[in-house]
Amino acid sequence: MVNVFGALVLLTQLSIACGHKHAVVATCCDCQEDSAKVERLIHCLQTSHLWKVRDDAAHDLRQFSWKCHPGIVEALAGSLLNDCHEEVREEAAQSLTKLAPCHPAAYFALDSAACRDRDGATRHQAKRGLKALGSYRPEPAQIVIETPTELLVPTTTSPFAPMTSAKKPTRVERR
Repeated sequence: MVNVFGALVLLTQLSIACGHKHAVVATCCDCQEDSAKVERLIHCLQTSHLWKVRDDAAHDLRQFSWKCHPGIVEALAGSLLNDCHEEVREEAAQSLTKLAPCHPAAYFALDSAACRDRDGATRHQAKRGLKALGSYRPEPAQIVIETPTELLVPTTTSPFAPMTSAKKPTRVERR
């Protein structure tokens, strides 16, 4: 009973913060199976070494309500900002676009990716996501994105690294 009351308080606060366009309806799934599946997908999104598994997890998370599972938004935002593979970042942006959550983490991730991601398709999808959010703009103090302390995903390059042209190596002839 306490969990239901806490969820209703959270939903009420979200509806006030989001304004009338993104008003939160107090109908939430109360199913433990969905919660377990969401947690498994978030875990795959954050820890899998295979980009295709992370990509599929980002795609599958969009079928759940972000209002019932707010961890979805934070996981997708973290992937959009930090994943090393552009397909995963693009899928995370598409999922955030479809969910259109009035959540500070989503806004910050979409705004950052729209301006600075090195992949053009990810930038385009992030711009579409910002349009889907409509007039929602969080206060700067609201924007906090938590990333897991043990991220197993290889992060060899930043998605926001400046693009450089690859120089063709010079051929050395041996005599």
